[in-house]
Amino acid sequence: MRPEPSSAAARGHGQPRTASDHRQIALVGAGPRGLSVLERLCANERAAGTGSPVTVHVIDPAVPGAGHVWRSGQSRHLLMNTVASQVTMFTDESVSIEGPIEPGPSLHAWARVVARGGRLADSSLDPGFLDEARSLGPDSYPPGRSTAVTCGTASSG
Repeated sequence: MRPEPSSAAARGHGQPRTASDHRQIALVGAGPRGLSVLERLCANERAAGTGSPVTVHVIDPAVPGAGHVWRSGQSRHLLMNTVASQVTMFTDESVSIEGPIEPGPSLHAWARVVARGGRLADSSLDPGFLDEARSLGPDSYPPGRSTAVTCGTASSG
């Protein structure tokens, strides 16, 4: 016996959704890549303007944000392989993607704000992060643990 298709499935792919449609999505991994997928899901849902509910089930044993790899407790000597001005959790006009562009700060721009204000989103973090933020240039290779701080900010804000 074949199950009856849901109303969304019956309309087929590409058909407009209505406010009564309810999507449930499982997102496996809440590290930087998972947060990027979540950002795209949210941006596209906002742009669709249907008002239909979406439930995202996030599955990850680690705290959302940095994931298992980019931990705030890592040595500052473990550097990323991308310069600070190129690291971001957001989209901008240089990205060719489907869906809306929703810009946000690069790691370097975020560090400038932190360096000026002297505050971090999480006051329990190592005070060395503030020194790292002050010394981070646009072409600097930042410590990997910087990702833990910025991803945590992106996921909570």
